Amino acid sequence: MRITGNMLCEYDACRVDIEKFETQWPDGCEVTEENCIIAFTELNFSPSWAARNLLSYAARVEYLRLKNIVWEEHGVLDKAYWTNLAIAFFKSTKLMEQKEESKP
Repeated sequence: MRITGNMLCEYDACRVDIEKFETQWPDGCEVTEENCIIAFTELNFSPSWAARNLLSYAARVEYLRLKNIVWEEHGVLDKAYWTNLAIAFFKSTKLMEQKEESKP
């Protein structure tokens, strides 16, 4: 999955987040575990907004399932929580890729 500044504009992301995104990734970026960690821990992007706007329904359900597990394991909003939430988001995007690959 690839994300661009234009995509964020289309989904009505706030101007500050679009500017931060385009500074970090001027040409857009692939959704990787590393990029998710940067987005959610260093740039303070909202994983909830990203899940709501960028994930398919099935991927969003998986993200929410993983988010609950992360909360049960950490229970505190520290860097480890946000890092694991970023990884949960990344893993959820894999459902979208699998669906695309299975199309004839």
